[in-house]
Amino acid sequence: MYGFMGKILRVNLTDGKTSVELLCEDDLRKFLGGRGLAVRLLYRELGRGVDPLGADNKLVFSVGPLNAIGVPGDTRFVVAGKSPLTGIWGEANCSGWFADGLKKSGYDVLIVEGASESPVYLWINNGNVEIRDARRLWGKWTFETESIIKDEVRERGVAVAAIGPAGENLVKYAAIVHTAHRAAGRTGLGAVMGSKKLKAVAVKGDKEVKVADPEKIRELGKKIAAETLTNPITRLLRDYGQAGFVPDLQSQGILPTRNFRSGVFEGADKISGQNMAKTILVRRDACPRCPVACKRVVEVKDGPFAPVSPEYGGPEYENVASLGSLLGIEDLNAVCRMNMLCNAYGLDTISTGVSIAFAMECYENGILTKVDTEGLELAFGNAKAAVEVVRKIAYREGLGNLLAEGVRGAAKKVGRGSEKFAMEVKGLEVPMHEPRGKKGLGLIYAVSNRGACHVQSMHDTDIEAPNMAPEIGITAPMFRLDTSREKVLALKKTQDYVAVVNSLVLCECIYWFGGVHYRPTELVELLNAATGWNYTVEEFMKTGEKINTLCRMFNVREGISRRDDYLPPRFTQPLEGVPTGGQSITAEEFNSMLKDYYDICGWNPETGVPTKEKLTELGLEPID
Repeated sequence: MYGFMGKILRVNLTDGKTSVELLCEDDLRKFLGGRGLAVRLLYRELGRGVDPLGADNKLVFSVGPLNAIGVPGDTRFVVAGKSPLTGIWGEANCSGWFADGLKKSGYDVLIVEGASESPVYLWINNGNVEIRDARRLWGKWTFETESIIKDEVRERGVAVAAIGPAGENLVKYAAIVHTAHRAAGRTGLGAVMGSKKLKAVAVKGDKEVKVADPEKIRELGKKIAAETLTNPITRLLRDYGQAGFVPDLQSQGILPTRNFRSGVFEGADKISGQNMAKTILVRRDACPRCPVACKRVVEVKDGPFAPVSPEYGGPEYENVASLGSLLGIEDLNAVCRMNMLCNAYGLDTISTGVSIAFAMECYENGILTKVDTEGLELAFGNAKAAVEVVRKIAYREGLGNLLAEGVRGAAKKVGRGSEKFAMEVKGLEVPMHEPRGKKGLGLIYAVSNRGACHVQSMHDTDIEAPNMAPEIGITAPMFRLDTSREKVLALKKTQDYVAVVNSLVLCECIYWFGGVHYRPTELVELLNAATGWNYTVEEFMKTGEKINTLCRMFNVREGISRRDDYLPPRFTQPLEGVPTGGQSITAEEFNSMLKDYYDICGWNPETGVPTKEKLTELGLEPID
């Protein structure tokens, strides 16, 4: 078997038993790895209605056939389980050294089940597994946790994925953090680790990952690396990080500002990657084998928001927007302090920022008062108050205990019209991409398998380019405000493409169509060189459709239907700020796109459930 190690490691924390299972190559070809293999396993093994924070929930760490083979972007891994934030499919994605360590230790998948009575961590060393006492680690921040574990195991090349106080305190959007500044952030899977008393997973491996055509892999790796050096998007990422996109979004009027009321922020230049490079940037950081080096490392030694320690990296675009413009905060040092605290505590930065923005708008409208905020003046732009709320969320103190439930849960408890300020879909907070300026993205938010998500498909602005992917029929450029059936079809195709990318598992900064333009034909060539298979573009895209459909089936089993494919009411209102000001997604536009999407997917137009005919076509079992 090429490209895979062919094994699942299963660890039961209740009884302390471990076991190894062999993977079937037929299943691997059908579902690959990453998201695909994770949803295949969890759909089979989790029953309807499992408590996300109960011992019966399972946590899957999964890699794919292209991980650790020596090409740029081959360092990502997927974590999946039932989300405590949304109650449906939960998935998070992270880069770094962990994927190499897990795969080279001999496993494609780690399944954690049950729950320990006291804190533990897993130590997986070239196939050997230990469940170790972590009581002295409980309560510690992520960097300290990782450092202590590395000292304790006394091995070089150890990779650690850990939770901080937020996961321990079961914050519904707690993250799993690797290298103290790379996060599997979304959907609250850090809280699942916390519920299992699992503080961390440490991995190390030296086993060889065999590929079918090593010379072809080397050739393709060199080609990819060379393209990253000339492509304008990856060059921008290298120079300014993801926060380098701030000026472009500002100029387009789609930079989320003050809880998505406006798309223009007067302090945009101050929180941009360009300003970061001029002021507090210490160095650029890269994942293994990646020439892009898009990660930022910052340091703040003085002032009211010091210290910001370089061990915790620096903010990416989602972070500077969710902790900056969304809150009306233009002080980059404050944004970096909040970003550092999120990494240290183990919090998803997007959900944290959106939760604070929700509270700020409630405060602005008198729904929350100083009694509720423990005296904090929680107004938009108040950086000191926002920094304090981050801490309160992680430790579930006062107002933080309310916001730790996520905006849907918080709005349900607060009531009094606060629901209209809760920017979420299916319970997952909306990321930092304004759909009124990318209307197809609004549809993707509504139908995404994990709730509001910006990395489930390409964006409308990507599809404005001509001949983006002619091999799958995406040729004509389409305006970002277009809501036609042709736009919906193109987005659906890119959604299936992304499902495969997240199953291989690869970095979207490189393999996104707008990045190095590694289209399906090139990825099929790479997959075949690794596995020795004879995959075609048609099979590649059908695999993505199968994976997305199985995620939908997971959600349908938990009660998801057409009524759950919605957008927050704010997006039906005109956006403030030029040049996109006045734009909204009308009910007519949204319902038309949703109808077309269901029809293209082969889902029942009334219920949003995949039809039996579609399941048969994809070789999937009926929903149980």
